[in-house]
Amino acid sequence: MITPLITPPVPRLLSAPMAAAYLSIGMRTFEHRWRAHLLPAPHRIGRRLLWDRKMLDAFVDALSELEPTVVPPKRKMAWD
Repeated sequence: MITPLITPPVPRLLSAPMAAAYLSIGMRTFEHRWRAHLLPAPHRIGRRLLWDRKMLDAFVDALSELEPTVVPPKRKMAWD
């Protein structure tokens, strides 16, 4: 019997190294962009700074000029 692989869920709040990996950028780049206020602000929980994954998604959507929605934007067809 083959056991299916189960991928663990991505946590909603990410540490700085996890957020950098999520954005596919290095930790130095992440820190520079965060200090320059070019990234979403983190949440402070206790002594930890944690970034909301959905805010990071919205940030990347804005870079790509996409609407930050769950549903992809409607494509205009040639006959419209």
